[in-house]
Amino acid sequence: MSASNVLLQTTQTFQGLVPEIRPSCIQKSKSIFSRIPKGIPVTVRRLLSQIEPKPKQAMLLGQCQDGLPILMGLDDPTVGAILVSGENSCGKTHQCQVMVDSALQLHAPDELQISLLTLHPEEWAYLTADRQRQASIHGIHAWYDYRSEKMVKGLSNLAEMRRDGSQYQTRHMIILDDLNFVEYLSYEAQMIIHWLLAYGSQLGFTMIASINSVYYSDFRYWIDIFRTRILGKTDSQDEGDGLAMHPGSETETLAPGYYRVWTEGAWLTYQLPLLGDFSHWR
Repeated sequence: MSASNVLLQTTQTFQGLVPEIRPSCIQKSKSIFSRIPKGIPVTVRRLLSQIEPKPKQAMLLGQCQDGLPILMGLDDPTVGAILVSGENSCGKTHQCQVMVDSALQLHAPDELQISLLTLHPEEWAYLTADRQRQASIHGIHAWYDYRSEKMVKGLSNLAEMRRDGSQYQTRHMIILDDLNFVEYLSYEAQMIIHWLLAYGSQLGFTMIASINSVYYSDFRYWIDIFRTRILGKTDSQDEGDGLAMHPGSETETLAPGYYRVWTEGAWLTYQLPLLGDFSHWR
């Protein structure tokens, strides 16, 4: 079945969805039993190690200014697709890596699989270099790699099976790093990705993409479909306001490595932790 047919057949099924994020799906963890001492590097593992019991169906975003971890749920379909935006060198890929690393630490391979499209596969090579991670990696390919088309069509088939009632329970996280390079793909593959961004959260897919804020005007067809926005530093106020969906983001004031997300009626600012200390809780 072509992507356009899938899109037409499923649009009716998902009409009436709430097009905004629910405050409960992004929250600071309050069930912590310790804080990271000053002077100790803040890493993904150390932030997660503060939390007891370990959260289910969740991933880490970063550390809030009061030292508490900020988490996002994976199992809330109203979150929809998640967009990470900002200017060059503000940490967009690093933010995606934090989300992936934390999700892998909290979920076994039979609970979560990762598929990844990026312009720079070498930035993600560490995922397949570790045996603990390998079982959770469905595929990592460059946008221009012919294998990307095959992977996208395979994801479409999986989505159709789930829509038709398949009991396949493993959640799938799809990372679209440098979304502006989606145009390397065929029209059919682009339509599949667009459909997954719109409806994937209803079928057990967590869709996360990053894009440079300079592409805001030229990629509105893609950007407007994202319900959840994670904002990094953006020099242009117009671009920042357009990406934010809510007033007062003030992304031009952010330092590299800091991000803002809208939750509970206000902007929450947090810092990205370091990587490099992967340990599977299971």
